Amino acid sequence: MVWFVAGSAQLPEPVLWQIQSLRNVVFVSPISAYEIALKFQRGLWPETEALASDFDMVCDQGGFIPLPINAAHATAAGALPLDHRDPFDRILAAQAMVEDMSVVSIDTKLDLFPMKRVWA
Repeated sequence: MVWFVAGSAQLPEPVLWQIQSLRNVVFVSPISAYEIALKFQRGLWPETEALASDFDMVCDQGGFIPLPINAAHATAAGALPLDHRDPFDRILAAQAMVEDMSVVSIDTKLDLFPMKRVWA
């Protein structure tokens, strides 16, 4: 989502087309808001200032739909193998598994989890 909002050239065109396609509904997890705000506050992601300061507005403008975290997501995240310990990624993976969705990410470590990852 960060690369989409920033207009980054690192986002592969096929992924960009899928995000922009009117046939697809694009969801965003509130865990992303937390991760962005935390990393921005620590000075690790200065280019995310707009997202860190008004995540909901940026999501609305981009047509992203919030996907709330529920107990099934949290339980699934807690049950995932400990091969990848990043708590943000674990929640995203669990949400994708429970809701039968894909995660858009360059992070190949997510492939350790039984979910679909979309990149190029």
